[in-house]
Amino acid sequence: MRLRGGRRWYGRLGGAAAVVAVLGVTAVIGYRVFAPGEIASPAQTAAYPTASPEADLGVTSELWRTPLLIDGHLRVYAAQRQVWADGPISARTEMTAFWSFRRWPQEVTGVVTVEHVVVSRWSDGEVVALDARNGEVAWRVNGPLDRLRDDAGYTGRRTGAMTVYDGTNLHTVRGRGGAAVVVVESPTEARGYVAATGRELWRQPIGPDCSRGWTGAGFYVQPCSQVHARDAWSGAMVWTWRPSGAGPDTADGPTWTAEPVGCEIGRSECRAVRTYEPSKRSTVVWLLDGYGETREDSGGAERSWPTQAPLLASNDAWLAGDVVVDAPGPTRELIARSVHTGQLAWRWTGGSYTDTSPVTVVAATPDALCLVSENDTFIALDPHNGDEIGRFSLDKWPNIGASSPNWTAGHVYSRGRYVVVERLLPDGDPQADDNAYYFSLRPVLIAGW
Repeated sequence: MRLRGGRRWYGRLGGAAAVVAVLGVTAVIGYRVFAPGEIASPAQTAAYPTASPEADLGVTSELWRTPLLIDGHLRVYAAQRQVWADGPISARTEMTAFWSFRRWPQEVTGVVTVEHVVVSRWSDGEVVALDARNGEVAWRVNGPLDRLRDDAGYTGRRTGAMTVYDGTNLHTVRGRGGAAVVVVESPTEARGYVAATGRELWRQPIGPDCSRGWTGAGFYVQPCSQVHARDAWSGAMVWTWRPSGAGPDTADGPTWTAEPVGCEIGRSECRAVRTYEPSKRSTVVWLLDGYGETREDSGGAERSWPTQAPLLASNDAWLAGDVVVDAPGPTRELIARSVHTGQLAWRWTGGSYTDTSPVTVVAATPDALCLVSENDTFIALDPHNGDEIGRFSLDKWPNIGASSPNWTAGHVYSRGRYVVVERLLPDGDPQADDNAYYFSLRPVLIAGW
């Protein structure tokens, strides 16, 4: 028995008997149909997937899809018309779904997680939040339409990485008192919602001179003819800034660009802004940590303003905690300097180990700087002191259906003491078929340290 797009499949059963049969099967499998073409399958057991043991080191999983990781327990995935979760995180392959939510014919255009909420955006503009602990619908709203993005539908391909890691119009941020806020963007409007309840906090029009925004420490940023920072909870303007020496605006908007730096994921919880003036080939980065906080200085309250961070001006600079590592390409040595003072924090070399091949920085978080060597060794460094906190080979199992012995890292996502690595063919064409782009049938690895 199948439920397809809300249509009833009676077969040879007649009238009332068919209805009873459908209801009976529905009760058995635990599906709840909210609307034509929409099926929710919440958790059928109170047993939340156990946390993966800390003793698990190295590669633990080889998967079809790239997940978001929650609480060290759950893996959350997205496909064309479905969002679902399984666990534990260290399970070797995909497991039976702990919960699942599907819509038809709508497609998933973005997914974010914050606290115990999984927020998904769909091609009809609807935003649906699920309780990660059981898959129940926590809230849903009709968000602002982004016709270009919504019409494109699901863009995650085989792994889903573009959908779960590169949310371009769905962001998370901590608002007043640390409460989580979800910001939903369209080309003409942005809205803020309480992540726990879906209550709308604010709406803000976006002018034609503005480009895609992002979130930072308690604010939502709109780069327009000026960079506008709005309070994440109220939507009120709290800071407006224009790069010094920026050229005049044209009929199409500003000539300079502003992009976020040091984001937790996608364009959420970003710590700095990089501006570029093409005519002057001038790049300036401003650190936004602590922006808007007040402090007592010489007996009076003074607001903390953005400060320049010259070390982040390079496109190859990585911000991990309070240090910056400039890594323009494969190297055998990394040098970390304080993002605040520029002073040397630590130096790392891999020469004392068996694998001495050059490394490439692939991810940076407050907890780890993640490296992958040319011989596929994964290394995690403590950003505070440069000590190695994890080192292991990423080639644990025979590759399933791999057409090449070599691969290159695509999307890399790190959360806590876990890393997710998407593997691509070295010369894979993003416009080609999935089999000519991804390394194997199961191109995604999860590893822990």
